[in-house]
Amino acid sequence: MTERLYDNGSCLTFTATVLSCTPDGDAWAIELDRTAFFPGGGGQAADSGWLGENPVIGMREVGGTILHLLGRPLTVGETVRGEIEAEPRLRRMQSHSGEHILSGLFWREHGLSNIGFHMGSEDVTLDLDGQLDREQLLRIEKMANLIIARNLPITVSYPTPDALAALDYRSKLDLTENVRIVSIGEAGEIDRCACCAPHVTRTGEIGMIKMLDFIHYKGGLRIHMLCGLDALEDYHRKYCAVSSIANALSVKPGQVVDAVARLEEEISVGKAERSALCGRLIDLHTAALPGQDNVILCEPLFTPNELRRLANAALERVKTVLAIAGNDAGGYFYILGSSAIDCRAMSRELHAALGGKGGGSSTMTQGHIPAAQSAITAWWAGTH
Repeated sequence: MTERLYDNGSCLTFTATVLSCTPDGDAWAIELDRTAFFPGGGGQAADSGWLGENPVIGMREVGGTILHLLGRPLTVGETVRGEIEAEPRLRRMQSHSGEHILSGLFWREHGLSNIGFHMGSEDVTLDLDGQLDREQLLRIEKMANLIIARNLPITVSYPTPDALAALDYRSKLDLTENVRIVSIGEAGEIDRCACCAPHVTRTGEIGMIKMLDFIHYKGGLRIHMLCGLDALEDYHRKYCAVSSIANALSVKPGQVVDAVARLEEEISVGKAERSALCGRLIDLHTAALPGQDNVILCEPLFTPNELRRLANAALERVKTVLAIAGNDAGGYFYILGSSAIDCRAMSRELHAALGGKGGGSSTMTQGHIPAAQSAITAWWAGTH
């Protein structure tokens, strides 16, 4: 069995003896007598790094033996220097140790168990078997960050079966032998959990814990969270976003919420005014329609929904209407409606003549025509 140096999460370099080297697909599986490379497990990804000058491209554990996948073979019996890629290891340990603190607090304060944990590319998720409200979660978050500030020890131990049987600890599995216990606090008073992954050695190394959001999930709660450097980067991204919005709205960052609310109200008023003006334009168009059977109407600035309003209003007075909106540079969105002809057949003719695309029913079709208004008008005149 490989000696696991990653029990000390701060171990980033080591020397070891190559015990075996076997082909593994396009790679080589290297067994060492000892390693600081964590092979992955417990919701935490495997370490990355190097053996000598060779990047470790994958990790695997088979029956207690940890295998390192390299792109070239090593010589059995040689001594090799291993180096863990420090920052990814730190980020994962910060996240995992932070999750342990939160899970311990959820159990101690509310009797809720962690039933799922995953480190994703964007955040960490923690699943609880019960529900809490936002105020309760914010209280737990503050308690967790105060624990970080106390810089309490985080230790690893392998209790004997008898000691383990008498120990109060969290575990998702019924374990009895070679159980690795991670304890937080001088006597494990913050949390004590069975876990295979490397952790930071003191809570202060976590930096901070931030819960981002939560959703009700399978009768319980799924919490999205970030810790340490990941939380810092998330804060930086969001601060930059808020600052950009504040600059665009000519307010201070702390005034963004109120400024956005005012903008939303202005947009709502503007939409209502536009709708009223659209109605007046439609009335002007339709007032001139009596006595005609087939018409083409153009309102360059109309949206597709407004153009449909125009077409529907026109069909109350004429048999067939082609309504278009757009410009010569970008082409024209169109609505074709009729009570007298098959609109699908006419749309196919239109597309064939002017290169358009679209579809719909026999009474109304819509689509886009990449042609100038003059070409559309000329085609319409030639068919009616």
